[in-house]
Amino acid sequence: MDNKEKTSPLDERNMRLKRLESIKSAGINPYPEKFNKKQSLAEAKSAKEGAKIQTAGRIMTIRNMGKIAFCHLQDWSGKIQVVLKQDDLGQDKFKFFNDNFDMGDFIGVEGEIFTTQKGEISILAKDYQILGKALLPLPEKFHGLKDADTIYRQRYLDLLMNDNSKKRFQFRSDFVRALREFYWQEGFNEVETATFLHQATGATATPYKTHNNALDIDLVLRISLELPLKELIVGGMEKIFEIGKAFRNEGVDPSHLPEHTSVEHYCAYWNFEDNIRFTEKMFDYFFDKLGIDKKIEVENREGEKKMVDFTTPWKRVDFIEMLKKDTGLDVMKYNDSKELLKDIKKKKIEFEDMEDMSLAGLVDNLYKKVSRAKIVGPIVLYNYPKYLQPLARINDKNDRLVDQFQIVVNGWEMLKAYSELVDPIDQKERFDGQKQAKDKGEGEVMEGDDEFITALEHGAPPISGWGMGIDRVVAILTGQNNLRDVVLFPLLRPLESESKRIKNSTRAVAVLNKEAGLKNWQQLNAIAHLSASLACRQGRSLLKQDKIETKDQKKISLNIEQAIIIKEADSKKELLDLMKTAKQNELVVHEFIEEMITTSSDKKIIESVKGKNLEQVNILGVIVFGDKNKVDELTKNYKLVE
Repeated sequence: MDNKEKTSPLDERNMRLKRLESIKSAGINPYPEKFNKKQSLAEAKSAKEGAKIQTAGRIMTIRNMGKIAFCHLQDWSGKIQVVLKQDDLGQDKFKFFNDNFDMGDFIGVEGEIFTTQKGEISILAKDYQILGKALLPLPEKFHGLKDADTIYRQRYLDLLMNDNSKKRFQFRSDFVRALREFYWQEGFNEVETATFLHQATGATATPYKTHNNALDIDLVLRISLELPLKELIVGGMEKIFEIGKAFRNEGVDPSHLPEHTSVEHYCAYWNFEDNIRFTEKMFDYFFDKLGIDKKIEVENREGEKKMVDFTTPWKRVDFIEMLKKDTGLDVMKYNDSKELLKDIKKKKIEFEDMEDMSLAGLVDNLYKKVSRAKIVGPIVLYNYPKYLQPLARINDKNDRLVDQFQIVVNGWEMLKAYSELVDPIDQKERFDGQKQAKDKGEGEVMEGDDEFITALEHGAPPISGWGMGIDRVVAILTGQNNLRDVVLFPLLRPLESESKRIKNSTRAVAVLNKEAGLKNWQQLNAIAHLSASLACRQGRSLLKQDKIETKDQKKISLNIEQAIIIKEADSKKELLDLMKTAKQNELVVHEFIEEMITTSSDKKIIESVKGKNLEQVNILGVIVFGDKNKVDELTKNYKLVE
């Protein structure tokens, strides 16, 4: 451990700043341009006794014992002890090291390999050089880094202090390399497609939206890599894969991240059976190449560990028969969501938002609720109803099924593949069916893509496509149940200091429609709903601090930093003008309309509004949020509600 006196972080930084000035005063650059590192620390440690070494690393421990000092260096390859003696370095240089070097500093060392009396392979230093002065101390090495927020937010400290994390991310790098090598060996070409798209399609998810100023068009970040890759098959490419990011603006939990890395491949002239065999061959390659035992413990979403045997071939399980066994329901006999919903309720099975789901939504959530958690696997789950996958080819023997499979491992859906639908007429009809479901209030539907239909109309060969989440499969193979543990920098909320800067520069103003003649309870209702809408969408960034503590150590949740100002406009026209101007100024705008007060049914609201133009909608109030100066300027002429 560091033999310097323990101090507060601020005092420690101040002392290190003084040592930095001492180094500079000696005419030494504490941040030199480069160093000729001839060996990694692992190579140095495996060198023969007496071998000449010129290496470098970060100081992780320092111990001074009079005329001799010991420190341990660390680099990505490993660690080694360095022994510095006054007799070898000279009194001045030895003293300079003791006076000015700290844990965390980078140092270059020249010396030779020897073994200490205690049997530790070490470098006997003949010279050293400062390569980078650390101004902040490292976490205490003995305990490691335990705080999850610090681990995710300051991953560099996690990699320095926790060997398991370091090994996990090295495994991820090795896995991606092996993945590419396997595709190359199988004759696939790697391609890159666009991240910005006109429509969020190829999957069912809420996209991130943005705007391109040069072209003056709205765009989305892709939620899937699929459709552009299939267009490349239309263009004559036959075996392609892409490793890339996809973005989904949805809830964050241990098994889902808003930004994730996936790999998709597409092969002309294959069907889904070819892809099953290809997948098993791929995983055989992984386990052999990476030296993994095929029997490993895998944690499910609840943290329960099960022993999983990845020996191929994997067991095949009929999706429809599995649901029938687990629930007593034959999902193929239903053509209407209402009938299935009624029978699900009879079985006393419940899941969130089931009242408003389509047939596809009910079946998918029924599987996730009842069957998925029971699966240990790995299994090849196949035989899916047509309505569950709008992009998959219909089975030749049963036109109510599609040729699709998933690999499921201890409750994790690891990858999905199917024989692709290349019939443009059928594909257009399926996209139209998805649109109809969306118009009826179904949330989880897939967007259509006219450009993709046009591509298919130019002709496409038989295709099978395949997609796998790299984050998820790395988590499975490294025994993790939280995807954040296999992503270097997962998305987090800003630190409190950053949040405070955001809040100090923002304002929220709710403006009611005086012309609507709202009663007091209706005004309160409108304000409550507008406030809730803002809070739901802006989240915890509105909070200055989460909780405060009473004298008896009880916690009270704090309100948002500033109250929402309530004003009123004389007419709906004024509200429409405000909404338009606010959006042009890139402010957040939420509306409250008459239908939201008269019914609590989202379906009825959607049905009512979709038949009207915006000018025909009775807007009772809006809330505007964003830059304080902009909001104040736009709302300054509205009167405060008395």
